[in-house]
Amino acid sequence: MGEVPTDKEKTATFWLKIASIAVLGIEAFVGGMMPYWSSKCRKNPKILGVGNAFAAGVFIGIAFLHILPE
Repeated sequence: MGEVPTDKEKTATFWLKIASIAVLGIEAFVGGMMPYWSSKCRKNPKILGVGNAFAAGVFIGIAFLHILPE
């Protein structure tokens, strides 16, 4: 059996989770806004096509992973 975490360890874990959520949220926002901010991305249909294909693959992967039995 494992040891019971102390209050200090629980607090550190909590703030680590909060920091991870913030970093991932900022990263997702910047990555999502990149085509809007960059004129090269907006004018190049190849870049937008690759981005759309990647996003579709992510959604399909999440959907298939979600329906797998636990």
